[in-house]
Order: sequence, then C-alpha cells, then structure tokens
Amino acid sequence: MGAISLNGPGWAIYAAWVLGVGLVIYGLGMLYLKRRRFRKAFQEEGKSQEDLFLFYKNKRVRSFKEYIENRAGFAGTSWRFPSFLAYSLLTGAAGAFIAVNYLQNPFAVLPLALAFLFIPWLYLSFFIARREILLEQQLIPAIQFFISEYGSLPNIVSALHNILPLLDYPLQDEFNRLLLELNSGRDSEEALFAFSGRINSRWAYRLSHIFNLRMKKGLNINTMLFNLYMDMKTKRVQDRERRSETAAARAESLILYLAIPAVYFLAARISPQSHYLLTRTPLGQKAMLLVILLVLFGVIATVKLGGTKITVRR
Repeated sequence: MGAISLNGPGWAIYAAWVLGVGLVIYGLGMLYLKRRRFRKAFQEEGKSQEDLFLFYKNKRVRSFKEYIENRAGFAGTSWRFPSFLAYSLLTGAAGAFIAVNYLQNPFAVLPLALAFLFIPWLYLSFFIARREILLEQQLIPAIQFFISEYGSLPNIVSALHNILPLLDYPLQDEFNRLLLELNSGRDSEEALFAFSGRINSRWAYRLSHIFNLRMKKGLNINTMLFNLYMDMKTKRVQDRERRSETAAARAESLILYLAIPAVYFLAARISPQSHYLLTRTPLGQKAMLLVILLVLFGVIATVKLGGTKITVRR
C-alpha cells in the first residue's frame, strides 16, 4: 500500500474526522438526555452482579446500558447490553477491515468503521419503528372505544379496564401495563408518561396529558378526547398521501445509493486496473473517500426525509 502524505489537505481531512466524530457524539448525547425523562425504568431492589464491575458503576454507562436493553426488549429481541456492544464493535471492525484490506485506503477507515458500527442499532431501529407505528395505528380505535366507554363510566381506570378485551396486541399489553402501574400505587403522572414514552408517539403523549389533567385536576376531558380522535384521523389521511407521493422516489434513491458499492466491486473484478487507480494512488484514495462520504450522506438524508417510521399494513 502506497504511503499517504499528510501535508496540507491530508491533515485537514483528519481534522475534519475528529471534528465530525465529536459532533456526532455530542448530538447523540444531547438527544439521549432529552428523551431519557420519558423512559424511566422501574427501580430494582437489588443490584445485579454486573454492577459489581467498575465499567457498570459509571452513571452514564449504566444509563446507556439501561436504554439499549429497554429498546432491545421493545423491539422484541433478547439482546443484552454486552451483546449489543459486541455486535457493534464487530461490525465496526469489519468496516475498518474492508477499508484497510480491500480498499487499501487509510482515509476511509474512520467513516466506514463508524458507518458499520451503527448496523446493530439500525437493525434494532427497524423493528422498533415497526412496533411504534403499529401501536400508533392501534391508538385510533382504542381512543374511540375509550370515548364510548368513558361517556357511560367517567372513570379512567375503569374505562381502560373495560376496553382491554377490545384491543389488539401490542397496544393491549401496553394499556395492561399502565393499569398495573396505576393500581400498584405508582404516581399517575409518572405511569402515564412512561406509557407514552414506550409508545413514542405524539398522540400517546397527548393522551397521557389529557388523562393526567383529569386525574390530577379533575377537568372535563370529553371535548379534548374527541378533538384528539379527530386530529389523529386527519393526520393519518395526510400521512398516507405524503407517503404515497414520496415512496417511489425514496425507494429509487436508496436503490441507486446502495447499488454504488455493488457496481464498484463488479468493476474491480472486470477491470483490476481501475481498482489499482482508486486504491494505490493518493488522488484515487481521496476520490474514494469523497464517494463514500457522499453515499453515506445520501442514504441518511433519504431515510430522514422519508421519516423514521415505517408503514405497517394490517
């Protein structure tokens, strides 16, 4: 592998790497801190054996471990934090291995390692998003059932208990857990916002706020519930129209971006001299780095523009 000069642009690229990693870590940290208040876990009476190790005694590490395991459980997997960490490190090392051994490009090590590092989280996010959108879709008939039941029996806990047999999984389990927490003496505000945090939907947060106003202040919530129901139905129609308009363009963009690595590997097989040009010359290595960064940016932008949630057809 040819030597790479770090004079001028080389040092600028490495400095950009360091700055980029710092911004990513800072952004993820701030995002986690903002969402943490909605994901308070139940306090356990005793400490597990893992807490005896110094690594798990760090407050931030424990919080991150708890968050990952809660989300992994919500996604329906049996992953524990050590498994998630091992998978992430393994995929990150695979990205670095590809950059060093196949692309032979030291400039590509960091972006590929970081991209591959997030593969386990993307895997979890796919199933988390499917469950979240399914829960959100099930909220519409659930609120309709609740409005009907609450009209004849103006008690939130009793009305929730009566509509449980009418609900589908997994929303039925979430409402059942909410009832168990309310009946066990947990603070109603904490239980309600823990419920909405698990569902991770604006409608669930709004429903929890309405329930909290009734349970804490005794306000009449009939009109608020009806307005919530109508807003959800209107937004659902709008989301369907938006997704139908952009689904084809998003799919085509993702296919094109993901086809670029396949085309490169195929071209390298057919024409080895092109592989040599991109992996053994300084200009080719920098061009390869630019292509990798553009592809990663394009994939992220396409997914973000399409929204983080996936349509689940029932």
